[in-house]
Amino acid sequence: MIFNYVDDLDINVTDKYPNCILDFYADCCGQCKSLFRFLNEFAERHPNFPVIKVDIEAYEDFTESFNVQHLPT
Repeated sequence: MIFNYVDDLDINVTDKYPNCILDFYADCCGQCKSLFRFLNEFAERHPNFPVIKVDIEAYEDFTESFNVQHLPT
């Protein structure tokens, strides 16, 4: 399962989904786009581990709370 992080998703996303992958990305990041194919395959094979995509430009505060400094992360 892959879904996008949105404001109504609890800020404590790791509490709600303790076994998840947070994919911090930007639309202008070519490596992020390449990584998406791998994450899509992973999500299909492991439905118990949701992949939550976080747009770093739209959710700067959330991104900073995870100390993201480079992409892809």
